[in-house]
Amino acid sequence: MQKEAGQPAEAIKTLERLIFVYPMEPEVHRDLGDLYMAQNSSEGAIREYSAVVASKPLDPAASHFNLARAFQSAKRLDDAKEHLLLSLEAAPGFKPAQKMLLELSR
Repeated sequence: MQKEAGQPAEAIKTLERLIFVYPMEPEVHRDLGDLYMAQNSSEGAIREYSAVVASKPLDPAASHFNLARAFQSAKRLDDAKEHLLLSLEAAPGFKPAQKMLLELSR
C-alpha cells in the first residue's frame, strides 16, 4: 500500500522488517529489490535479487535478469553478463535478456 501511495522509503522500511518474519519468501525480496532499483540503490537491489535467485524461483530467467539489471546499475558488467547468460540458459527466447546482452556486448 505504501508503494502505491507513493511512499517508497516507507515501503522499503516495511519490507525490510517483513523479511525478518518471512526470510524465505522470494516475493518479498523481489519487491524490495524492485524498490531499491527504483531508488537507485543498486547494492540493495543486488542483495535482494541474489536472495531471490538463491531461493530457486519458479521463473529463473526473470530472476537472473533482474539481478543482471542490478549489476549493470552498479557498473559490474561482467557479473551482469554472467546473469544474463544464466537467464538465457533458463529461457533462450527471453527477449529482454537478449537485448540487454547485445547492449552490453557492444
